[in-house]
Amino acid sequence: MVTLNSILLLTTALASSFLHFALANINGTAENRASGFNVKANSNLILYWGQNSRGQQDSQKPLSEYCKDGTVDAFTLAFMNGFPNIIMNLANGCETMYSGTNILNCPHVGEDIKTCQAAGKAILLSLGGASGAYGFSSDSQGAEFADTLWNMFFKGNTTYRPFGDAVLDGIDIDIEGGSSVGYAGMINRLHELFTADPSKKYYLTAAPQCPYPDSYMGTALNSAWFDMVFVQFYNNYCGLNNYGTFFNFDEWDTWAKTKSLNKDVKVYIGAPASQSSAGSGYVSADQLVNIATSVRNKYSSFGGVMAWDTSTAFSNGNWATQVSSSLKSGNGSSNGSTASGNMRFAQFAPNRIDPPPTVYSQWRIHSGDVDATISVLELNAANGNFNVLCKVKTNNQPILPHWKLWFTLPDGQQLTSAPMGINAPLSQSGPKSGNITISADPTDSSSHMAVYFSLAGTYQGKTFQFPDPATIGFSPK
Repeated sequence: MVTLNSILLLTTALASSFLHFALANINGTAENRASGFNVKANSNLILYWGQNSRGQQDSQKPLSEYCKDGTVDAFTLAFMNGFPNIIMNLANGCETMYSGTNILNCPHVGEDIKTCQAAGKAILLSLGGASGAYGFSSDSQGAEFADTLWNMFFKGNTTYRPFGDAVLDGIDIDIEGGSSVGYAGMINRLHELFTADPSKKYYLTAAPQCPYPDSYMGTALNSAWFDMVFVQFYNNYCGLNNYGTFFNFDEWDTWAKTKSLNKDVKVYIGAPASQSSAGSGYVSADQLVNIATSVRNKYSSFGGVMAWDTSTAFSNGNWATQVSSSLKSGNGSSNGSTASGNMRFAQFAPNRIDPPPTVYSQWRIHSGDVDATISVLELNAANGNFNVLCKVKTNNQPILPHWKLWFTLPDGQQLTSAPMGINAPLSQSGPKSGNITISADPTDSSSHMAVYFSLAGTYQGKTFQFPDPATIGFSPK
């Protein structure tokens, strides 16, 4: 028998349950909105901001200008390109430094960071880059520097805080020179500091080049905690332009599932955002979306797309919005296009056996305190003429303005084109043979971690030969 009292009790219970359900959903929605960035997603677009690679005064806008909609999920500030003796560079994003230091003083960037975080974006700081003076002598030095980072950019205290009271969401490492020592120690210590603060979610990321294992970060990647890895699929033979041949996301997926300490680590396709953003590897937004869709369907470690950089992503038509919307909708382009392009071979780990060794060469130079790698990035040799693109990268110190490279050409070879500084200008002295010395451009007064140059000439016989490694020498200063 149903009484009025029982009906009232049931009604009250239902109302209470409904109210509890509604409040739970409201609170859950607010919590999700507050947490913002979803590290477990497979549809994120992450851009590097700070270097203004397009190079025009107005091509890099303030960070907060890019946080007004949902196009980009996270930004990585580039770079701290000197450490442990700190040097920072954000191009036109901030040029003011604390007096007597190379440490940027950018309270306006700090306000932008907080604006972006309020919009649900994660903001990280990248250490390293293609040029700079950085590296550690031991894991303990790396761990000690982690405390410095905590004090400068997170919830510690120190005299110099480049972004004021803004608290970053994480640290990225993009190590492209020097030694591999110390980075595991730094990342592991940061992981300790981050996990000790349950009030906020922090992220640790790395941006290795696509050849596996990475020459500079391989040790850290296997022995330290990472939440995301932004693999640079450009400027190398395994780039996006070689999708279907040497493109090697599968190797990074295997690393994520078998070698990484974090078995839920997300692996991103790193892409140039325009033709001018990289030496090779650029593909159109349509091509990139198709590749990303295929990779996402095949590999559970896929996290999204990382692009270099913000200034070119938003200057290349609707590249950024097209890639972002396609990732978030789960759709590829409809024209069925695929990436294509000429193969370009670049520095890769010594234990790789492909591509075939007849189309490249690489030498490691050890002499005194010099440790350098010389790579042939491109080779065209036919009908007695050759053209090569070379890269010299030091593994333990910066290349200073007075560097020199020397080698002996094989018999029958002559150089007809080379950088200024080779013995004497070729236009004045004619072709060169025998012993060759290439030196720095006398107008370049900066330091580098790598230098590039092209050589052209003639050879006799049916095949082109590289110099005898015993004749190759290099001095970075």
